[in-house]
Amino acid sequence: MSAFVRQKLPTTPIALLDAIGVAARLLAQGRQRPLCFVLVASTLLLFPSGAGAQTGTVTDDAFVSSNAVTQALNLNGQGTSLIVAGSSAAVGSVKVGTSTAYIKFQLQSSLPPAVAAANIAKATLKLYISPTISSSGDINFYPVTSAWTESTLNPSSPPALATTPVAANVAVGLSNSFLVVDVTQLVQQWMEGSANGGLENDGIAIEAATSTTYAVFDSKEDILTSHEPRLEIVLVSSGPQGPAGPQGPPGAIGPSGQQGSPGPQGVAGPQGAVGPSGAVGPAGPTGPAGLAGPPGSPGPQGVAGPQGAIGPAGAAGPAGATGPAGPAGPPGPIGPPGSGGGLHGMQEFTASGTFTVPTSVTSLLIHMWGADGGYPNYSPNCATHAACSATAADAEGGPGSGAYSAGVYTVTPQAQYTVTIGQAGTGARTQLVAPDGTVLLYANGGQPGAADPYPLGSSPQCNSTQSALAVLLPGGVGGVANTSASVSRPGSPGAAGQSCSTSTYACNCGDCVAGDPLSGTCCGTCFNTVAGINGAAGTPSAGLINPAAGSGTSQGYVLIIW
Repeated sequence: MSAFVRQKLPTTPIALLDAIGVAARLLAQGRQRPLCFVLVASTLLLFPSGAGAQTGTVTDDAFVSSNAVTQALNLNGQGTSLIVAGSSAAVGSVKVGTSTAYIKFQLQSSLPPAVAAANIAKATLKLYISPTISSSGDINFYPVTSAWTESTLNPSSPPALATTPVAANVAVGLSNSFLVVDVTQLVQQWMEGSANGGLENDGIAIEAATSTTYAVFDSKEDILTSHEPRLEIVLVSSGPQGPAGPQGPPGAIGPSGQQGSPGPQGVAGPQGAVGPSGAVGPAGPTGPAGLAGPPGSPGPQGVAGPQGAIGPAGAAGPAGATGPAGPAGPPGPIGPPGSGGGLHGMQEFTASGTFTVPTSVTSLLIHMWGADGGYPNYSPNCATHAACSATAADAEGGPGSGAYSAGVYTVTPQAQYTVTIGQAGTGARTQLVAPDGTVLLYANGGQPGAADPYPLGSSPQCNSTQSALAVLLPGGVGGVANTSASVSRPGSPGAAGQSCSTSTYACNCGDCVAGDPLSGTCCGTCFNTVAGINGAAGTPSAGLINPAAGSGTSQGYVLIIW
């Protein structure tokens, strides 16, 4: 059974930032975390008695997810969080997608020489549960059995895992705390290696044990808390200390040191004999003046003299108290977009045009809809028969809605990409094309429905005496899904229409004018066309996001996010 411990941390007064915001600032400032772990105890070259505490050096940590939006937070192994989620895990109403975290440690260069599996007394994996997420559920820990790196890890080809977990159904615990799991047996197998019946050190994987499990741990790139994954190892004695080696040759003489300070003054010697009297010296200086006498009576005040020159400025006095803050100035201009991850902007296209990739942006999240099939043959509300084409239809089946496609694509900063918006009635697709002509993403348009087989000016004519000619007009098919896109959904078919209405229609002989394609006896035989019924348009495809849907004649739509 694997033992695990939770250690509660004190809440910091600094407001913790969102994981996506932290990743964006780290990349924007060009800062990288060293891919190593701090040594928790002094390295012991020999351990004659007792035990020594060591840590493995983390080299890789990342995660994969079945949800493209969640996967984007991994940032090719440079994300600040490790996400573990079951198939039904959700944040609010948003599904997270099945997510598995992977961690790999370097052991040989992190431990003293000659350490073997038998020297491993205890090994624990220590993970910090993010304080900004309410984690819950149980998780399993599995040995990874194939090679991988954090920069190449992807959901389509994750590394293989052992069939038996090293720790199963471990409760995630509370946010802002450590989760500690005993992995002693796994580390001993890594030290033995596959050649000696153990395992190759390809790291450890963390999977959800239930469908609703959701947990977020700090990665080695998180500098906000600096609580990266840790592998702490306690070593046992490797035997008595060997004899001392022979003394090496003396080293070279070092440079002279600085001169020391003078020592204390010695004891005064005995007084010498009195020498002969010297010659008389010169006269000494005049002595000091005697005491001043008492002051006399003050004389009359004299005439004021002219004002003297201004003297030099005196020294500055102490600074006064700080005054109140002035009003805030107007906001400065918006700076250029940052170069890191996170969301910085978006642009929509309702008409064809071009998109220039902002500076330092290397990937785009693109949502795209194809156009509806439209009603290309429908000519509604003709004032007279003469105003209508001889082949115009008075009804059509409903148009199929356009397909939806989405995905994250690598782009070149400052490059110009071409956006083509599909138009209703043509079945043309909406697409984004790179400067070299490569189509990054497309969404197929829907098809129009069947037109009335009895157009104006035809014979037989659909009129109030020929309502039996009414037939159903099939709706158009929806746009075909783009199987090469990360996310794609087909359009919906349109509803059926009807070629003739079964209601009565009174003749209006005022409609018969010169040039009418119908018979000149229109007024006598009442050949006015009976209005058909258009089919309803297919329901627009539901995307990861849903802009306002248009009618059956709506065109394509593109939304680009970076």
